[in-house]
Amino acid sequence: MKYLLLSSFLVLSALALTAQEKEYRLDKEYSISKNGTLNLSTDDANIVIEGTNRNNVSVDITRKVDVKGISWGDEDFKIEVEERNGDLYIRERNNSSVNISIGYYSEEYEVILKVPQTVSLNLEGDDDDYELVNIGGSITIEADDSDVTLEGCSGDDFYFELDDGDLEMDQGRGRLELDIDDGDAYIKSANFTEIDVNMDDGEVNIETSLDDSGEYYFRSSDGRIYLTITRGGGEFDISHDDGYIRADDIFEYLKKDDDRSVLKLPNGNARVRIASDDARITLKRIL
Repeated sequence: MKYLLLSSFLVLSALALTAQEKEYRLDKEYSISKNGTLNLSTDDANIVIEGTNRNNVSVDITRKVDVKGISWGDEDFKIEVEERNGDLYIRERNNSSVNISIGYYSEEYEVILKVPQTVSLNLEGDDDDYELVNIGGSITIEADDSDVTLEGCSGDDFYFELDDGDLEMDQGRGRLELDIDDGDAYIKSANFTEIDVNMDDGEVNIETSLDDSGEYYFRSSDGRIYLTITRGGGEFDISHDDGYIRADDIFEYLKKDDDRSVLKLPNGNARVRIASDDARITLKRIL
C-alpha cells in the first residue's frame, strides 16, 4: 500500500511539474470584393478590425497558450480561411480534449484585421472583445459576454445581439437593431431613421436625431432608457406598469394614465414607441 501511494504521488508530482507552451500564428493577405462581407467566428479573442484604403484583407492572428499542471489529452486549434463569391470567411476550429484538474492556464488570443473601408462585417463569438474602426458597410454582431466598441463607422445598417456585454458607438445612422439582456449600450452623435431595441435589465443611452418618417421602438422590462433628441420631434407613446418617466419641459404630455403616457416633442412627426414594465425612462432635448 505504501508503495502504491508513493508511486501515485510521484506520478502526480511529475504531471504537476509538466508545462506546455503552444503558439498559433497566421499572417497572410486574402482577397475580398470592394463591397464584400467579412465573416468572422471566434471565441475568447481580442479583435481589432480597421477599415483602410487597401483592396484586400490583412489577417494577423496570434494565439499563445501556457499550461502548467495536471492535464490529459491534446488540443487541435487552427484558423480556416475561405474566399467565396467576393466574401471572406474566417473560422476558428478548436477540437480539444484537454482536461485540466489542477494547475495554471493562460491564453493570449489576438485577431488584427485590416480591411477595405467599404466592406460589411458579420461577426459571431463568445467572450470576445471587439474594436471596429472606420468601417463603412453594414455591421452584424452576435456575441455573448462580449464588449463592442465602434469608432468612425459610417454604415447605415447595424444589428447587435449581445447578452452581458457593453456596446459603445461614437456615431450612427440609418437602421439600428439591438437585442441586449443585462448589458449596456451608449450611442452618441447618431442620425438613426429606424431603431428597434429589445432589452431586459441593462441600460440603453442613445443620442440621435429623429426623422419625420422614422419608426423608433423600445421594449424593456427592468432596464433604463435614456433617449436624447438632437434634432426633430414627434410623438412618444409609452406603455408602462410601475415605471418611472422623466422628461424635459419641452415635452408636452398629451395623455398620462397609470399604464400609458403620451408625450409630444415639437418640430417633427416621428413615431417613438416604448413598451416597458418597471423601466426608468428619461427623455431629453438638446440643441
